[in-house]
Amino acid sequence: MKRRLPVFEIEGTPFYVDISRFALVEYENPEISLVEYGYKANDISFLDMKDCGTHYEFGYNPQRKNISRGKKYGEEEIFVKVPRLGLLDPLGMVETYGCTLEELKTRTDYDIIVDYNKKLYDKRISGELPTLDLAGRIYEVLYEENSLVPKGWEGDTVCLFDYEQHYYDDEERMYYLYYDTKENRVVDPAGERRWERMEDCIRVKFKDLTALDSIKSSEENGNAYTELIFCNVHQHYIAEIIPLQKNDIEDNESIKLRREYEEKRKDGLSTIKIIGTDFMIDVVNFQLRERGNESNILYFRDFHEVKNGYGFYYDTNIKNIPKESFNHETTHYVEIPEFVKMAPLEIAKKEHISLQKVLQMTDFGLMVNTYMFKLRMRGNVPDLVLGSGVGQYFVELEKGMLRPYYPQLFKPIFLTDIQKYYDPEKECYIVPYNTLTNSIEDLDFIKTKEIPKYVGLFSFPSLKRMDPVGWNLLHGLDPKVGLKQVELSNVIIAKQIGNLEISLKASASQTAEKENKQPVRDHRDHKLKITKPKSGRGLK
Repeated sequence: MKRRLPVFEIEGTPFYVDISRFALVEYENPEISLVEYGYKANDISFLDMKDCGTHYEFGYNPQRKNISRGKKYGEEEIFVKVPRLGLLDPLGMVETYGCTLEELKTRTDYDIIVDYNKKLYDKRISGELPTLDLAGRIYEVLYEENSLVPKGWEGDTVCLFDYEQHYYDDEERMYYLYYDTKENRVVDPAGERRWERMEDCIRVKFKDLTALDSIKSSEENGNAYTELIFCNVHQHYIAEIIPLQKNDIEDNESIKLRREYEEKRKDGLSTIKIIGTDFMIDVVNFQLRERGNESNILYFRDFHEVKNGYGFYYDTNIKNIPKESFNHETTHYVEIPEFVKMAPLEIAKKEHISLQKVLQMTDFGLMVNTYMFKLRMRGNVPDLVLGSGVGQYFVELEKGMLRPYYPQLFKPIFLTDIQKYYDPEKECYIVPYNTLTNSIEDLDFIKTKEIPKYVGLFSFPSLKRMDPVGWNLLHGLDPKVGLKQVELSNVIIAKQIGNLEISLKASASQTAEKENKQPVRDHRDHKLKITKPKSGRGLK
């Protein structure tokens, strides 16, 4: 049975004291499935606190519930003192670092952890491999081969390269694998087509090899000892067992559904009929291709979202979406379901998940990085980096500025001041940025023939592309609008352009503001079009 972790409260918010992560982890609903919802716990690492020997200190921001970036960044900062781990969780210290309760009374956390890690370091350098317990079977970690080998070399080697695409979480840096306890091996339910035979399987969760063999990883980067001496190093790890969810196992009802979907497919492909014409469903590129004429493609970018699917105008003459002319006699408004409903078998195979899980999903959950979306909804705005990296800014659409990381050194860049540098054709800004003063250098691109010293031309996307969630919120739209067509990002690196051969026109300064507001008007007009089609009929 898992030991109940101690809780430490900061400004009314409870945090678990988790020595395994060397952090305070914000208490959330423990029943939430991290895999299902893409949730990543909010934690405060002890490595980021000031170690005062008898306690730890740091500045706390109650809005983000984490370490404050300081008043100079406009964040509230509350001084917090945290007792040392020997007092917060003495049992955890004894279990983790092999010390005694008597030692905890006289020695600091630092002394205990450093001594423990030094012993592990000596073992690893002497050639002893780290080990991982997978459902009771011990595997040795082969860092260079990115593999796990059963101790004694009896059984199947787990080559982790084979599981990185579908069973590895980049954000958490964790593997989530299925393990057959009867056959004593890791299995790929999708690749082996065995979702209906999961009765002997469990799900295991463990860190990647840079964490399992952190000494070797750090040695590879030239920091074999100094970087690890106060980190949480172990020689033996135990993979966490996660109970299988209902959608990890295909029951009789799911098997019946799978067979029904397979029977409906033509030549092994899911299709949809649009006013008499069959279109194959491409779940890799998210588009529809005419059956027998695959060069005729209905592109996802031309669809607009409606409840539980997509809508568009379809011309039966060209068997496509009209681009230039609109023939009322041959053009009809149609709606289609989401891709998870049109081609669930293909998506299950592509994502290496069960059919049952696909049928519980939406296209938003399939196409959008929900973890990044949740971070943005919690107030984490994207960062923009200009120049060598010193010029870092928060993209603050609501405040109409790019707010500098270091306000005591650099001034904010107001969006109104760079509007004239917006290129509506490329949907990007091309700004002259002085890397010496870290400020915008006001230039007239029409008259300028030579770029001044220390000034570079830097290109970065439009406001809507940099922060689509913030753009939607600013203009009163649903924050999820358009996210399926863009990639959410925490950091945008501005690209430097070498010369003045750019596409800015003389009229850019006059058209920029109009073009930058165009998506909002387009959305409003588009909504009017689709709610009152002039003519149309449903799918046949």
